[in-house]
Amino acid sequence: GAVTIDAPAGVTAFIHPPSGDAITVSAGSSDVVTLRGLTLNGGTGNGITVNSVGTLNVENCFITGFNNSGINMLSGGRLNVKGTDITACNLYGVFIANTTGLVLASIDHCHLDGNSNGFWSNGSSTTTATFTTANNNGNEGWVSGGAGSSGAAVLNLEFCTGSDNGYGGLAGGSTNAGSVVRYSNCVFANNGLFGVQRVGTGTFETRGNNTITGNPSGNTSGGAIGSFSPM
Repeated sequence: GAVTIDAPAGVTAFIHPPSGDAITVSAGSSDVVTLRGLTLNGGTGNGITVNSVGTLNVENCFITGFNNSGINMLSGGRLNVKGTDITACNLYGVFIANTTGLVLASIDHCHLDGNSNGFWSNGSSTTTATFTTANNNGNEGWVSGGAGSSGAAVLNLEFCTGSDNGYGGLAGGSTNAGSVVRYSNCVFANNGLFGVQRVGTGTFETRGNNTITGNPSGNTSGGAIGSFSPM
């Protein structure tokens, strides 16, 4: 089945939960859920928690001020986020934390700014982010495979930024050798410590056309970073 919550243009659909999560998605493995034009403002839990879904589309939403995460993806499935701002969340803007299954995520023209961390994946996932910022977060901009996580986390970044974060712009710490981070046309500048930090056993690859500068503990750190060429 398909469920759509759509705020028409000019109408502010404002959800401010007194406690817990603003929206919880518990849908079937073939169900499509679309959330469009919503403002989720403040709460003790998450903006959106996904317990199960086939595909979740989050479009043109504003998610701010949650005690945990803006989007908390706990199950396998597809996650498509576009034109959405997530800010002032105390843990993560987007958190992929599935323990089973595979998450296929697309993040396009979003702002994951001013959280504790912008984007963080732990579970088995493949994420492609385009034209998206993860700036001014208290800790990390982008993390593909948190330190010690065992999922095969793949992250492709194109025309993205991870700058002015308290710790680093882009990091990967998965112990899974199948984890891969690729970045092209990106900016990782003026972070508190590192620009790009490879901690785990996964592969890091650059197209060599990025701006990585002004990171006092190292523009790149933690081991060999490979390269890939345009085709």
